[in-house]
Parts: sequence; structure tokens; C-alpha cells
Amino acid sequence: MLRAVPADLVAVLRAMRRVEQAAQGLAQHRRAAHGSAALLLTATDAGWSIPELSQALGVPDRTLHGRIARARQRTARIAPGLLVTPPPTPPTKQPRLYRHWPVEQREWLYASEACTFARISYATLVNWRKAGLLPAARPVRTTQYIYDRDDFERIARAPAYNGRGVRHSAVLGEINAPSGHR
Repeated sequence: MLRAVPADLVAVLRAMRRVEQAAQGLAQHRRAAHGSAALLLTATDAGWSIPELSQALGVPDRTLHGRIARARQRTARIAPGLLVTPPPTPPTKQPRLYRHWPVEQREWLYASEACTFARISYATLVNWRKAGLLPAARPVRTTQYIYDRDDFERIARAPAYNGRGVRHSAVLGEINAPSGHR
């Protein structure tokens, strides 16, 4: 349910909208749009939602979303009285990599370390990742992955195939099996 926006806030925002519409020339229109965007940004940071503001102003939500996003990008250029600090950056979701720790103590391994740990070539490592035998592999950069040590321990327990390598179906069966049936 949408809350009613206070009349004085609506009056100020509508006045800014009228100034924007009455602007003559591109430069004047831009300055007026920057001012109304700064007011909208201040209103949203105070707790008003975009649907509430758009209903009060009679402007589509999309328009307000765009204006507020551009105002957030220009925060440093807004007048000092309207300066609103940008929201904090979200925390990274990458696992912590302690490359200075010994390999035996780390849960995540880089490709070269994983190859040494599992005694395989880099080509085999890539083939295993592409075949789905290393489901916990995570990209660090475009072409660099890190690998979970548990995946290699699971592969080491898998039966050999023709005296060498591993049977992919056995490893995939263990990955896809319910946790109680292993």
C-alpha cells in the first residue's frame, strides 16, 4: 500500500517539474532536471519509495528511476545543501584467498596448485571443469578459476577407468546423489 506523500513535498517537486517544463534551451532544461533529480534523490534517501513519488507527481516510475540513478552518479556535483552520500558498496562474494598460506591449509586452490595437488595436467583440469566434475570451481577473472579442495578429494575416491583416469559417471553420480545416499 502506498503512503500519501506530504503536500509540501509534492508542491516543491511539482514546482521543480514546472520549472523544468518552462525551461528554454537545452542548458536550462538540464540544470532544471539536475535540480529535480537532486530533490528526488533526497526524498528517496529520506525513505519515500519511487512508486509513491511517481503517483504523487503523475510521472512514470521508469522516469524517476533514471533521474535518481543519474543523480546518484553526480552526487559530488550537487549543491552542498543537498549532498547525499552514496550507498555503501556491497561486500564481495568471493571466497577469501590466503595465497600466502601453505596449500595444505587452504580450502580454495588456484589452477597450478590444484594440478600439483591432484597430480594432473592443466588440460585435464580444464576438461574436468567443463565435464562438471568440479562443480565448486569459481571464476576469479575472465580466464582464471579457483577450485575447491573437496572436489579433488571426491575425485580421488572415484574408481579408476582402465587403470588410469577416473570414471566420470561415478564422480557425477556422487555429485548428484542426495546427501544421505553417499
